[in-house]
Amino acid sequence: MKSILNKLLQDGRRAFSQLDHAKLAFIGSIAVAIFLAGMVAGRYRLPPYGVIKFVVDQSRASVSELTTTRPDVLRPIRYEGDGVVLKNQTEMAPGLTLMQGSFKEGVQIRLVDSDGMIVHTWDVVFDDIWPDPSHVHPQAWVPKSHLNYHTQGMKALPDGSIVFNVGEMGSAKLDKCGRVVWTIDRANHHSVTQASDGSFWMPSKRDFKTVPDTYDMLIPGVKREDLGDDMLAWYEDTIMNVSPEGEILSEVSLLEALYNWEFETELFQYSHSRNGDAPEPTHLNDVEIVTPALAAKIDGVQAGDLLLSIRNLHMLAILNPETNKIVWWDTGPWWRQHDPDIMPDGTIRLFNNGPDRFALDRKWGSNIISYDAETRHSEILFPASGERAFWSFIMGAVETLENGNLLISESVHGRVFEVTPEGQIVWDYVLPYDSTHAALIEIAARIPPDYFDVDDWNCDD
Repeated sequence: MKSILNKLLQDGRRAFSQLDHAKLAFIGSIAVAIFLAGMVAGRYRLPPYGVIKFVVDQSRASVSELTTTRPDVLRPIRYEGDGVVLKNQTEMAPGLTLMQGSFKEGVQIRLVDSDGMIVHTWDVVFDDIWPDPSHVHPQAWVPKSHLNYHTQGMKALPDGSIVFNVGEMGSAKLDKCGRVVWTIDRANHHSVTQASDGSFWMPSKRDFKTVPDTYDMLIPGVKREDLGDDMLAWYEDTIMNVSPEGEILSEVSLLEALYNWEFETELFQYSHSRNGDAPEPTHLNDVEIVTPALAAKIDGVQAGDLLLSIRNLHMLAILNPETNKIVWWDTGPWWRQHDPDIMPDGTIRLFNNGPDRFALDRKWGSNIISYDAETRHSEILFPASGERAFWSFIMGAVETLENGNLLISESVHGRVFEVTPEGQIVWDYVLPYDSTHAALIEIAARIPPDYFDVDDWNCDD
């Protein structure tokens, strides 16, 4: 039944733009009547409630995507300019800057030089990568245009290829000319971290409907039947290891690891702070590989364990991927953090998003924190004086460059900037999406001059 309804809805979307106003008004009146009937059926769960709910959910998603003019995730312009607005070449770390985001040209990953000129682009066209996206669940999430998806996490390889996630819709590897090498047809998201053996660690999600009813991982007070298809798809984060050839090597459940560590209280508190919304207990947004320097600071931690950033619990944790056990955790002075990186001395640097009430328009904003897991000492690296400097309420990233500078992605405001250890901004790149909204730059990374083996980026053939 649902496959037939999906076909009808797809045909309806194609015909939508051909209708005149009178026909649209007539269809609108029918839609109102169906909506009222659906309310009655939904209130009392009367037949055909399931079919009506499916049609309403699909139609709502289709109308929203057909009428939008820009990605919903974009925010109003905060900074003036279009491209590089400040540059101190002598103080910058050398190399090209790799950026992924939603730009006026579409969803792309691009290489930019210090003047803001685009050196190379990988176009991320969802329909080309997944002509038959039957793996996307719920199917209402299948994007109707480039305005309805964005990339999350990336790793450029020396041969010019790129590995990345399309948020909650899959992972892909494209060659230097944008041709698909392989895909992972799972709800992977947020980050791509390459291990020394060439494999990749990625956060993923498991459709909770696919696990047995006996899988007792529901937060107290939450019933499986109370979660709609969309929240069942968001409920459980996993950690996935993918081979260089795109094969899934292993996958472990973060939720199961937290329950085994007896984090029921923290999960329960988060679940019941959402004002009745269905829960997304963890929101895993990064996986990093523990180094010997970090392992030496914490008893029971080994090199090769995984450092996790669990946003919704404001938590950093270390997981042993072979036993699926949490061996360390902390909830330091950060809030909804992103992108923890392990330094050569074993300390951790991260992008602290900061709560909404500390947004730039009011008080502090975001900051970059250095944290020592051995002493639990933390320090704000930027802005050190506490002035209002930047803010991204979601996303955000930081990279420590070879010369000690920090490359900071202020994602939702379309800004990437580089600062010295003394806090001096030496490169500032700002990109609008249109006349009112900023582009989305999810993550930026500086690529050393000698990294790529590519002599010619030309792909005209």
